[in-house]
Amino acid sequence: MKTFFTTCMVVMLYASSVAQCSFTTTNGSVIELEIYPIALVKPLSPCLFGYNYDLTIRYELDNPSNVRIDNLQVASISCVNSATQTFTNNNIPRSPAGRGQITTTNNQYTARTDCATSTLASLGCLTGIPTVTISGEGLSFRTVNCPLSPILLPVQLSNFNARIVGTLVELEWSTLSEVNLRKFEVERSPDASTWFTIHTIDRVGSSNSLLKYNFTDKATGTKMLYYRIQKVDRDGTHAYSRIIGVKPPTFVENLSAGSFSKGVLEIRGMQNTKDWTVQVTDVSGRIVANQGMQNNKIALASSSAAGGLFYVKCFHKPSGTTQVLKVPTF
Repeated sequence: MKTFFTTCMVVMLYASSVAQCSFTTTNGSVIELEIYPIALVKPLSPCLFGYNYDLTIRYELDNPSNVRIDNLQVASISCVNSATQTFTNNNIPRSPAGRGQITTTNNQYTARTDCATSTLASLGCLTGIPTVTISGEGLSFRTVNCPLSPILLPVQLSNFNARIVGTLVELEWSTLSEVNLRKFEVERSPDASTWFTIHTIDRVGSSNSLLKYNFTDKATGTKMLYYRIQKVDRDGTHAYSRIIGVKPPTFVENLSAGSFSKGVLEIRGMQNTKDWTVQVTDVSGRIVANQGMQNNKIALASSSAAGGLFYVKCFHKPSGTTQVLKVPTF
């Protein structure tokens, strides 16, 4: 614990919870914000009839595209032990992106008499769901919930990055030290709110040197995807990395119909036929084939079609995209 003294106030520093927010503009740019309650600002003593206090909050703002931000506030953050005190409408500097700290100005009152010994944890300031408001270029005014998560593990995580390679998302991270670590869980979300575990990696082992990890995810669709790493300790405690937003590339394999002979249709342009399923119908809707591809060819149940035309619906499983080809039978 580190303590700073002023004329009549004491600031007691802690750092054991973090709230993470991610905002996506209309053109796909991603802004990330982390806020950490790190200090109580309160009278040292006496406090026989309660006392007033504020919070010091550290922030880290990542705005790689330099999106113009018109409004950025910690709209609410609460301390919930005994009676709830909520600190509202505290501005975060909008530029430049980087890190710093702000102190709330709400001067909330608690009837507790422990001003000399109270901490962020004892006042319940390290749990709950802070809210952040933001507006700006490509960002309509919005309020986002940013739940606080513990940062308790003896693992120094660094260099968590993501990059697009074709239709894949490659995730890489490293640790500077690992003590009592059990595993990493790679989590993905469509909205930076609802998370799904997509892969688990067991620890390499206790270490005080640089260790590197990676995982490759097949990107699906064309909407934003969000990733984070959950670190799980042997005793079950856990913490999260920062959130990274990735926009998968638009799928661009252009297909065309090749030869059609003796009930076998060739489709050109498929780089990996295992990634495709194909359904063939005639104009009446009758299905004449519904299967995967073999060497870019598909066998049809009939070599003739009502109306002299086949519709070939090609579904690409990794990207979730569909292309439809029209193939005449004469």
